Amino acid sequence: MANWDQYIRECLTNPRAFEDDPAFRSHLRSSMHTTLHWFSTFGALLSALYVLVLFALQLPSSPTWVPSLPLETALRMGNGLLGTALSITGILAARVQCSLWEGRLLVTLTVLAVGLGGLPHDLVAGTIHTERLTPLYLAAVLAVPLQVWQAFSLGITLLLIILAGGEFGPMLLLGTDATLPVIGPLFQIGAFTLLLSGFALLFLSYRYEQFQARRSQRQALQTSRTLLHRTEEMAKVGGWELDVSSGRMSWTEELYRIHAVPLRFEPDLSSSINFYAPEAQPVFRKALNRCIEDGQPFQLELPFDTAHGSRRWVRTRGEAHVENGQTTRVTGIVHDITDRKEMEQELQESEKRLRRAQRIAHLGNWERDLKTDTLLLSTELRRIFGWDDTADVTYDAFLAAVHSEDREAVREARAAALNGTAPLDIEYRIQRPDGTERHVHERGEVRHDDGHPVRLSGTVLDITDRKEMEREVRQSRMALAEAQKIAQTGHLTINLATNTVQLTEASGRLLGLDPDVDHEVNDLLHLVHREDRDRVRHAFARMHKEPVHELEYRISPDNSDSVRWMRERGRPLKDEEGETEEIFGVLTDVTELKVRAQERQDRESKIEALYAATGRLIKATSRSEVAALIEELVLNTFRYPLTYVQLRDQDQLLPVRVSPQMRELLPERLSHHVDSDTIMSRAYRAGETIVAEDLDRDDVNFESGPLRTWACIPLGDRGLLSIGSPQVDGIDAFDLRLVEILASNAAVVLDRIEREQELVQAKETAEEASELKSAFLANMSHEIRTPLTSIIGFAEAIGEQHSEDGSQDENEQDATQFASLIEKSGRRLLETLNSVLDFSQLEAGSMHLAPDRIDLVPQIEETVDLFRTRAREADVTLSLDVPDEPVHGYADPEAVRRVLRNLISNAVKFTDAGDTVAVRATTTTDWAEIEVRDTGIGIDPEFVPHLFDAFEQESTGNKRTHEGSGLGLAVAKRLINLMRGTIDVDTAKGEGTRFTVRLPTEPPVSTSPQMASVSSSSDEH
Repeated sequence: MANWDQYIRECLTNPRAFEDDPAFRSHLRSSMHTTLHWFSTFGALLSALYVLVLFALQLPSSPTWVPSLPLETALRMGNGLLGTALSITGILAARVQCSLWEGRLLVTLTVLAVGLGGLPHDLVAGTIHTERLTPLYLAAVLAVPLQVWQAFSLGITLLLIILAGGEFGPMLLLGTDATLPVIGPLFQIGAFTLLLSGFALLFLSYRYEQFQARRSQRQALQTSRTLLHRTEEMAKVGGWELDVSSGRMSWTEELYRIHAVPLRFEPDLSSSINFYAPEAQPVFRKALNRCIEDGQPFQLELPFDTAHGSRRWVRTRGEAHVENGQTTRVTGIVHDITDRKEMEQELQESEKRLRRAQRIAHLGNWERDLKTDTLLLSTELRRIFGWDDTADVTYDAFLAAVHSEDREAVREARAAALNGTAPLDIEYRIQRPDGTERHVHERGEVRHDDGHPVRLSGTVLDITDRKEMEREVRQSRMALAEAQKIAQTGHLTINLATNTVQLTEASGRLLGLDPDVDHEVNDLLHLVHREDRDRVRHAFARMHKEPVHELEYRISPDNSDSVRWMRERGRPLKDEEGETEEIFGVLTDVTELKVRAQERQDRESKIEALYAATGRLIKATSRSEVAALIEELVLNTFRYPLTYVQLRDQDQLLPVRVSPQMRELLPERLSHHVDSDTIMSRAYRAGETIVAEDLDRDDVNFESGPLRTWACIPLGDRGLLSIGSPQVDGIDAFDLRLVEILASNAAVVLDRIEREQELVQAKETAEEASELKSAFLANMSHEIRTPLTSIIGFAEAIGEQHSEDGSQDENEQDATQFASLIEKSGRRLLETLNSVLDFSQLEAGSMHLAPDRIDLVPQIEETVDLFRTRAREADVTLSLDVPDEPVHGYADPEAVRRVLRNLISNAVKFTDAGDTVAVRATTTTDWAEIEVRDTGIGIDPEFVPHLFDAFEQESTGNKRTHEGSGLGLAVAKRLINLMRGTIDVDTAKGEGTRFTVRLPTEPPVSTSPQMASVSSSSDEH
């Protein structure tokens, strides 16, 4: 109950208090089904009985079987039927296990339906009856666990129904303005609303508090049962109970496991006894009978056979439960003690083996009781000291047997062990009664009681023979070990009978094996490199037949990645019958020799590769080919997979060749400004190699990823070669020197290539200028001379016509015609001159545009209208297709008109009479498109690549079939480029041509300086 205040606050502040708990929500739902079923059943019975009583009361006053009901009675019966229908609905909802919110909705609708359904009767009776609402409201709150706000809202709704019915009900249903008294009903329902809201608050809080308490009890019970089961399982203890009268037994789950029977097994007294070993069954039966008859408890340790047939040992305990002087039941436990029994048996065997081992190893043990100062000695210890088995040996006698020179050290060692400052571990000499001297090694430990030493026990090992052998062997081993260390040599012995290998300390160090352990031959073979393993295995098989063998092979000590070279030389050792029993071999570490030889060979190979690469570099004809050759040599010869070749382009060091592994580590190809502070730029500016041996430590000013070593070698002033390694200091100094030589040679070749390219480019530029000049002169000569000649000729004709006699009307007509021709020739000359000027401005970069986001439709319509007259004169149909909505593009209006004039002019010019020229405009996501399509003569595909070149025409000079300067499309292309647009052409000879201009709909990210201001020349018409 201590949490009630918390639960009440939760109900008042949380609209769905406690319903986030799935278990509690399920509990509420289950309770709702039960109460809803009983309340609905009771309501259905009452409603049906109410209807039947009303019906029965009307029968005596009615002369027919179907009575004529008064209005008030009919309304009452209608309310009864409504209650019956709603109650049946509640029963069905409970049977189908409706959800919590469905149940709440159902009771809410029921209360509201009854409240509204009873209003007509209240209006007829002239009084609002709250007795039909209060019990139903109470039943709703009791049947379905409502939240506080739900109960309160239902009451407020009832108040609104009563208020509305009393104020407006008579007017709506009875047609009168008189209102019913509602103060009393409102007060009653209001008080009931507050009461039931508080009840819902307390009831829900109480239910949750009780639910929490029951859940805690269930969890505690489950935890207790789980703990008991785990305890039984860990202790291997099972419980049983015998019903004396029936002979039936009950087992715990762990007892079933001990018997190895399934849980469905039904134990009884007879079957339980049969699990014991045959010789143990009479003992158990006798103890159980005595317990039943006399009430004496029993405890037995007996052998036991499980259902699987395995023999176990158990401790069985039983205790009688007496009622009215008679034993009614016996309870007990069965404890599996097999492990303890096995340990006891192993202990006994161990003691026997210990005694044998002590005798063989000359090891004795002793124990001194510090309280009684008595000394217990083993038989072997007495033999070591030379004492008789029956002699009474005291501690003083023990000390007297210690050599006089070692006695004080023995006293101090035992005192230190008793004080806890050091363990008892000492070697000393003893003198036996017969005068002989022995060496012993003593170890011991102290036992304490309440922090005080009470017992000192230990062992004494006779090490006399070992000391003698150690003294004899020490000299020879020291000399041999020193010699083997100096020569990095060791020896081994292969025993063919046992197939084992005995190693010396030196050979064990060389092979990375423990020399104190005999190893299998396969252990040695596993150390051999897999490429040499078969060869060594075959050599081992032949060793016992060869007088002397010698072989070299690689090994990997400790299964590491490092490889060492061994040279083994040996001979077989034969027994008296001439059969080989062992193979003696000497191991020598020749890794350094092999490494030096391999390094020398690698350096020679790299130098040869460098010479070969230099010869190929000399023949290179392009910068990319030089970069590819450098990358190939570094990858294949020097084995540095992280390679980066950069060549200078203006002020940037641009990546030209990047090795595949480098692309994986650094996907972004980095370019560096020559004046930046990166390691590459510094090396390039210095003209010297810079090596960063540890990129985590050195400042290189670029994202190096997993690289650790980075070397930058300048290619003269042409570029940079960078090589890297994922290891710290991973670039060999000799390799770096060879790479520097390669870089110097590459720099010379790059200088030569650049000079050749400059010469070739100069030659091509001169030739192109010459061709351009020739084309310009040819076209301009024709385009300018022809109009001027016409102008002069027609001018002379006009003069002659005026001087001749004839009709004035006719002269005037001719003069008009000639004037028209003069005007056309003048316009042609003006257009040519304007095109030349425009092209000159574009080439010189002096033409500036003023782009803006404009509607292109007016520009298109204006330009098309400009050429309609010319199209009619050429009998060419000129059509326009533009959408109704604007076509917006980011462009310069005058530049757009100039481009369209060139395109439409060409289309009309190269389209035969009777054909069509169509202009269309559309808008896509990012572009405004203008299409100019004709069905004219088309363009030769071979000429299309030169279509936008200056002064280029399919026909030139005197053989031209159409007039023009060859600058219209060149000017159009350059204007479109300035506006960040594109122009495409689709043509076929004899089928027509289609030009598609695309202009951006939004301003580009960066604006060309040539589009910064408004300054352009316009054409004259």
